Amino acid sequence: MKRLLQLALILTIPFIAVGQVTITDEAVPLYDALILEIIDQDGGSELFIDPAIGDSASLWDYSNAFVAPLDTGSMTMMDPDSTPYGDRFPNATYGIELLEIENTWGYFSVDSTGVRWEGNFHFGTVLGIDFDTTSILTPPEMFMPLPFTYGTLVYDTSVGEAYGVASGFPVKRKTVKEKIFLGDAYGTLITPDRTFPDVIRLKTTVHQRDSDYVDFGGGYVLQSNSDDWYNIYQFLVNARLEFPMVMQVWMTDTMDNMAASGYYRYPVGCEFYDLGNDTCVWAGDANADNQADHYDILNLGIHYNDTTLPRDYITDAWVGVPATSAAGDTTGNGMNRYHIDVNGDGIIDSSDMAAIMRHFGVSHGKSSGSSNNPANPDLYFELENDIAPGATVELAIMAGRDTISMYGIGFEVKIDKNLYQTNTLSMDWSTSTLGSNKLTMDTISDSTGEIWAAGVATDKADKTATGNFEVGRLTFTANSGLQNGDVFCISLTSSGGVYSDGKTIAMNSTCDSVTVYQAVSSNFTHSVLGLTAQFTDASSNATEWKWYFGDGDSSSTQDPTHVYGAIGMYNVTLTVTNPISTDTYSDSVDISYQAVSAAFGYSANNLVVTFTDSSAYAESWIWSFGDGSTDTTQNPTHTYATANTYSVQLVVTNPVSSDTLLKSIVVTDVGINDHYQLAKIKVYPNPTKGQVIIDRNEYSNELRVSILNHLGQVVLEQSEVAGNRANLSIDHLEDGLYFIQLIGKNGVANKKILLLKE
Repeated sequence: MKRLLQLALILTIPFIAVGQVTITDEAVPLYDALILEIIDQDGGSELFIDPAIGDSASLWDYSNAFVAPLDTGSMTMMDPDSTPYGDRFPNATYGIELLEIENTWGYFSVDSTGVRWEGNFHFGTVLGIDFDTTSILTPPEMFMPLPFTYGTLVYDTSVGEAYGVASGFPVKRKTVKEKIFLGDAYGTLITPDRTFPDVIRLKTTVHQRDSDYVDFGGGYVLQSNSDDWYNIYQFLVNARLEFPMVMQVWMTDTMDNMAASGYYRYPVGCEFYDLGNDTCVWAGDANADNQADHYDILNLGIHYNDTTLPRDYITDAWVGVPATSAAGDTTGNGMNRYHIDVNGDGIIDSSDMAAIMRHFGVSHGKSSGSSNNPANPDLYFELENDIAPGATVELAIMAGRDTISMYGIGFEVKIDKNLYQTNTLSMDWSTSTLGSNKLTMDTISDSTGEIWAAGVATDKADKTATGNFEVGRLTFTANSGLQNGDVFCISLTSSGGVYSDGKTIAMNSTCDSVTVYQAVSSNFTHSVLGLTAQFTDASSNATEWKWYFGDGDSSSTQDPTHVYGAIGMYNVTLTVTNPISTDTYSDSVDISYQAVSAAFGYSANNLVVTFTDSSAYAESWIWSFGDGSTDTTQNPTHTYATANTYSVQLVVTNPVSSDTLLKSIVVTDVGINDHYQLAKIKVYPNPTKGQVIIDRNEYSNELRVSILNHLGQVVLEQSEVAGNRANLSIDHLEDGLYFIQLIGKNGVANKKILLLKE
């Protein structure tokens, strides 16, 4: 059982781990990854690990470790559905066959929270005992918590039960494991054939208790117990550059080595750091630029269905594999077909794309870049439909604005992640000028808005177009939260295209802006004054306006004023547009006369008075000045014959209404001497209880008296004051402040008086 445990532990190791990087489930290898296990045949003394060596700058030297031949203990990671017993482990992600123990299969699962051992199946004879055993762990046993990095500390407990038949009797084993996972160190690891500069060490301390039961006919009976402590040290390197678990060492609680270690290596002849060795092929690097990316499929299209010598070692694992070039077996760009046949099966076809996709973005050397030269054709996009929030958007990726011939091209797109909705980015190659016989690849990062894509024909004939060479289309759904007028830049870069003979085409990159428009909504308000209507736009997201006033006239201004020729009911229409939409709104506008309201003011210069009309909706005016004179002009000037208080009347009309306003005005013709004499007139008592005495005090001219309230309204008039004194009764008025208006021959004087009857 411990041997099976060791097998499971080996499977937990394929993770990216450089320096203090974080290991996640994305680093777990795909199916068909080759696993090599090395047994320390010398007893393990040279592999002893001092647990005290564990910090941020460790050095582990295992340069003398024993390296077994390539095929010793090899295993392959597979889809569990392709294994004989995968149906017994429905949650498993991977299945492996352990070749050292016949008829033994193990199963484990991987998700974002960790790697877990689901169980194993074994049947056969061991030490003369027939076994048919299924071990299913519920819950599955944790073998590596994720995410994981230097300093990670996790505790886990699992309980597993294995049921089977041994020598005809039911058997059962119950196993309880308590584990402590610690990322306790990182540093440099030296192995027999190379040094790994960036390694993370995972220390797992295990407390394992096993109980074995046999059922001889009366139920399960405990046969034996065991209680063990041991440590497991696993050394992890970058899973994409080398097979990840360089070394695994088991130790008991006394720190003695258990004679087992794991080690992964390359086929002989292709060292990782020997980039100058062009006889080595890396699965996925079809153009020998030391990385797997979308440009690699261009060579596949140039030599689609061509054959070459199959390699002795066929794999799509990311390892350098020896390959010998056949004489005359090179392409127009000098590439030998053994590089293009990335999986080494002797034929260049779509199966080679699997290796490119599997290792996409992985490099074992330099990386490609885009170019820009005015003489080169442009790579650009055309917006098939304008961008509106929530709308489906199509960007046609175009090559060359003039006539261009091409067989294939690789390119990159960078789009602002705020422009599109999650999981809506996609490439559509159906309308590509490359034709129907083609290979395409597109890798999309939804979280960053980056797309790596390539398309290449497979019929050995260049494609030509003038100004409309469409490579493919990028489609997405615009973010529903976009605002009208938002501007985004979408960039296109390319390391170039190819002709069918393998020669390359340099392309210029571009970054063009797109503008967001929301759908328009038409609306307006209006006000009417006589025959004049004022219109105010209340639309949303409009960039253009077209008004139709219902009388044959129109306007393209946003807020027009329109004068109608006659009263009536008019149907007014506003049509608004922007680059993505049009909307129309109509409303009835009543051009009719409103009820008039009379109002006026005046200003006097002695006997000359100017009247100013302030009436509403009036079309005619009749003035009566209070002295028998009239006028029909809107703002007349009238000269009175004598100073006095006059009642002026204004009558205003329009075709549907009329209104009258009567207002008292005081007209004076102020002579200096007369005004002086008027000022001498005495009015008393003040305050008064109701009787007022007017004393001329030597004023000899004619004298009339009026009484006005505090609002200027005449409340009492008396035409002539006879004699030197006159008694004026005001006890019928309410208490308050009043003005005694003394009107002489050539002047007027006002005196205040307070009425207090109580």
